[in-house]
Amino acid sequence: MVGKEYGTVALLKKHLQESNFEQDILPVHCFIHQEALRAKTLKMTHVMKVIVKCVNEVCAKGLKHQQFQMFLEEVNAQYNDLIYRSKV
Repeated sequence: MVGKEYGTVALLKKHLQESNFEQDILPVHCFIHQEALRAKTLKMTHVMKVIVKCVNEVCAKGLKHQQFQMFLEEVNAQYNDLIYRSKV
């Protein structure tokens, strides 16, 4: 995908040059990989451990989960429950 001669960016640049397109393109590495690299670099495991522990505590006990949902409703939160997955 990012090969110097036969990667997507290289082939796109070659095609644009052949088409006499004068503006150069700026190659950007995949956003998913950028996020993974940032996560490794920042070393936020101490933060993630606390967050995972809190989420598991709320989800494990039905009463706490209901109370959390009621709290979110009271404060007019954007979401009405915990977000387990996110679109990338």
